Amino acid sequence: MKMKGLSLLALLLSFMLVLAACSSGTSTENSNEGTENEGTEGSGEEVTIDIFQFKVEIAEQLKALAEEYTKENPNVKFNIQTVGGGADYGAALKTQFASGNEPDIFNNGGFQEAQTWLDKLEDLSDQPWVADAYESALEPMTVDGKVYGQPLNLEGYGFIYNKDLFEQAGITELPKTLSELEEVAKTLESNEITPFSVGYGEWWVLGIHLLNIPFAHQDNPDEFIAGLNDGSAEIPGNEKFENFMNLFDLTIKYGNDNPLTTDYNTQVTQFAAGQTAMMQQGNWTQGMIEEINPEMNMGFLPIPISDDASNDKLAVGVPNNWVVNKNSADKEEDKKILELDGFI
Repeated sequence: MKMKGLSLLALLLSFMLVLAACSSGTSTENSNEGTENEGTEGSGEEVTIDIFQFKVEIAEQLKALAEEYTKENPNVKFNIQTVGGGADYGAALKTQFASGNEPDIFNNGGFQEAQTWLDKLEDLSDQPWVADAYESALEPMTVDGKVYGQPLNLEGYGFIYNKDLFEQAGITELPKTLSELEEVAKTLESNEITPFSVGYGEWWVLGIHLLNIPFAHQDNPDEFIAGLNDGSAEIPGNEKFENFMNLFDLTIKYGNDNPLTTDYNTQVTQFAAGQTAMMQQGNWTQGMIEEINPEMNMGFLPIPISDDASNDKLAVGVPNNWVVNKNSADKEEDKKILELDGFI
């Protein structure tokens, strides 16, 4: 596993970025129903690995991977629960632990969240995949020099745009600044095309992803956040956040009706159906978009909060990590699962 891409594109990944669900729903899957033991005969005792995860968009693929694993290891079964989107994964995870149904493998966003759950996390520093990961990818789950989580993937977000609608409106130059983005919005509207599909009904779209941008634009995000904590810095009067509010107002002005109550499914559906030209989302939406519109011709734009054209970067980083419950009765099997190429 090589966690590539954490270079210049990571400029817009602030250190307060935490996991955000990227689809909606809650499901429980017994991944081994109807699965025949076609692999080698298992020699160990039968075990069931409980996985509690929030990435709804990979639920089916994760189930298929678990079934393949069981074919090769007939003594290993899986119980996979997926909680994401409008559901609060963190609250659901706490409920699991409080009820005594502690999962063997679950998700953790790192940084403060790693500290919060540290007494439940197995030290994974000696695992073979650690040597193949970039140090920056391991940073969110590294505490006192020990690695407690495996980076799940790399994700990026910005404004996804409909290339065909841009062409229809005669837009040939992509916007790199806030002023240019406003001109594009005006042009689209003059061609009777709604510029933005706004889904602020999902707290993470606004409260994590969009709010991440002004934090990441600080001269030193670490120092700024530390200043907020000790009282030496504040958000009111901060130039980056004043610029951020201009962007927020722009999306509301040129967006769909009821932006503050529009949920994820509605936002993505509007965009995929060609009802809007842009939406603030990430690469995780591709599957849903292509289900609705397989011929969708789309691209990515950065999220500008000023007229500085040099900040035309996408927000890219590790959104989540796999962790092993240190109280799991099957820790060695849990770690073996995390070594799968398809799991990382």
